[in-house]
Amino acid sequence: MGPLSIGCTRQLSAQCRSRAVRSRSRYPEPMDETEPSPHEGRDELSIDTPDRSRAVRLARWFLPPYLIAVGLIVFLPAQEARRVTGLVGWLADVLASLGASREVSAVVVEFLANIALFVPMGVLLALAFPTLSWWVVLAVGCLATVGIELVQLALPTRYSTLSDIIANTTGTALGLLLLSWWARARQRRGSDRSPT
Repeated sequence: MGPLSIGCTRQLSAQCRSRAVRSRSRYPEPMDETEPSPHEGRDELSIDTPDRSRAVRLARWFLPPYLIAVGLIVFLPAQEARRVTGLVGWLADVLASLGASREVSAVVVEFLANIALFVPMGVLLALAFPTLSWWVVLAVGCLATVGIELVQLALPTRYSTLSDIIANTTGTALGLLLLSWWARARQRRGSDRSPT
């Protein structure tokens, strides 16, 4: 074989290799089941239910009214907000009538109410944006409550407390836990129903 034919063979070989690479990139080989998925190991909250897209739509529909309601509760003047949150005072009065201290009852009930207020935040954010990691949802809940407390510093009839930040962030975490439990329960129910 002469030098000319060797050069031609090398050139053809290089062309074949580049075509094979292009072909592989256009038509990727199916992933082996033993290979880890590119999404595996992410901290996504897995909500793989049959009606996931409907849950996402509903959560995106309910999220804005929920945020407006939270805004009204936390930013209205205290006198106006009491009309919305009068249940807290009423429960504190009930506990006081049962022998508990009115002050302590009010603090405990308000703390629990702040937790309850942010449970939907964890549920709705995780459902509305299912690609978000659980820690991102938790961080959004925490940052939202920090923002609320900073704004309340400027409001004359409101006051900011660290306990509100703790309670609201706890509420977001509780919402995430409830959603995770619900998703797992649905998956278990689905696998029990499927024929073996």
